[in-house]
Amino acid sequence: MADARVEVEQSPQERRFFEAIDRILAGKPLEKTLKDSLRRGEAVALNVTNAALEAGFARTYLYKNRDAMERVWARIAPPQSRGSDKDATIRELRDSNAMLLAERNLAIDAARRCMQETIRANENNSEKKAKARLSRENARLQARIADLEGEVASLRAKMRSGNVIPFRP
Repeated sequence: MADARVEVEQSPQERRFFEAIDRILAGKPLEKTLKDSLRRGEAVALNVTNAALEAGFARTYLYKNRDAMERVWARIAPPQSRGSDKDATIRELRDSNAMLLAERNLAIDAARRCMQETIRANENNSEKKAKARLSRENARLQARIADLEGEVASLRAKMRSGNVIPFRP
């Protein structure tokens, strides 16, 4: 009887996931946090989060492609072994939670830094605008002073010529 399995062509992304799973199983991950865990003597759990981390993807990538997720899950944990060890599942969930909290904290820190840079840029921009406005106002006032000095000189000349009667209160 012929094998009823149908070979499904893998996308490059799926291949990266499978290669990442193989590296984790071999104890030779390339990703820094997983390497550091192994150096400290900690076990690296084979789960979707670590596989995605090692493959260089967000773990949500798999949830966008249901077929790919099922194939990766089948490679990580065959259906008969999934959910058989509650303690391992709880540990995995705690590890995933800790990793997500760390990612969230990094994102919050990055957002704070970005906000502070934006505030500094706005302050610098406001100062530049104020200086430009003052410079324009100064130029306008200098021109007006020159006009008034010309009018004063003109009035003085008329007074000297006798064409104007001086005002005396």
